[in-house]
Amino acid sequence: MILSNFEKQTGLEIKLQDENTWIFYPSITYSNPNVEIANKENSLLIKNANFIFNKSYWPTSPIHINLTSPILIYEGMEVRNLEVDAKYINNIINIKKLSGKIIEGNLKLKGQFDL
Repeated sequence: MILSNFEKQTGLEIKLQDENTWIFYPSITYSNPNVEIANKENSLLIKNANFIFNKSYWPTSPIHINLTSPILIYEGMEVRNLEVDAKYINNIINIKKLSGKIIEGNLKLKGQFDL
């Protein structure tokens, strides 16, 4: 349910290709070591991603999102060794860290956007 709501709000299509792992104590943790994320509207594709989200049982706590992937393709631009550390709450994604390698340089971003 959390994932389907997130897909609707972001326009992303998330394919869970391996066995999911759920841990319910001391917080709710979900992980899948082989996720594909796509958005055809802006040519986004993330392959073979290790996806982990964690949420405290406290009702107003954010969802913590960690994602690593060997490759991200956005509008034809390839980013290697992608790492994302973000929080999602109240339709706002706060990216604490988004990093990767582009051609022969490094990409390091942080920011926030409202869905």
